Amino acid sequence: MLSISLSNILKKWAWGFVLLLAVLFIFNNAVPYFNPKSPNYEPEKLQPFTLPLLIHIAGGIIAILTGAFQFIEAIRTKYIRWHRILGKIYLISILISALVSYYLSVFHAIIDRHYITFGIGLIGLATAWLFTSGMAFWTIKRRDFEQHREWMIRSYVVTCGFITFRLIFGILQQVLGIDKIDSGNIAAWGSWSVPLLFTEIIIQYSRISKQKIKS
Repeated sequence: MLSISLSNILKKWAWGFVLLLAVLFIFNNAVPYFNPKSPNYEPEKLQPFTLPLLIHIAGGIIAILTGAFQFIEAIRTKYIRWHRILGKIYLISILISALVSYYLSVFHAIIDRHYITFGIGLIGLATAWLFTSGMAFWTIKRRDFEQHREWMIRSYVVTCGFITFRLIFGILQQVLGIDKIDSGNIAAWGSWSVPLLFTEIIIQYSRISKQKIKS
């Protein structure tokens, strides 16, 4: 009983930490882009892509915030209607943001800036985002709640790739002193592939542990 209680407390603290990181990321790294005079806009690089970039960022912000509420048990059990509404908003925002991400990755990163490795990494991120979220939608339509929960976890891990990217990029460039281009390339791939790998290990470990308890 004590171990279950401790587990629940740790989960709440973990989600609280994730939400804190999400809020800090949104205000520090995402919101400034909505200011046309922000130093983030370099005239030759980003300004021609301002509209799709803002759509992509807005979709990511909505997905991060609505996705967090999908894992709150009280909302899932007591406010089922709101859980479904937030779920639909979450999936629609991902669909829009991921499709725009393809456009930005190809036309801005690869064609305009010639950042091939970086652009393909972002395409991988968008693809993982669409597939994990699509599987979450498909499994709930089939009323496979256990699989839906697992795919939603995978989907939200990829959603938090925005945050993970900044963390990896910041550590590589500012702490380890790695070149900006190399840091960006590593972060573009590592921000979604590594978290998904660890998430899958945790999900499969949890599944195996449950099977042992039943047997």
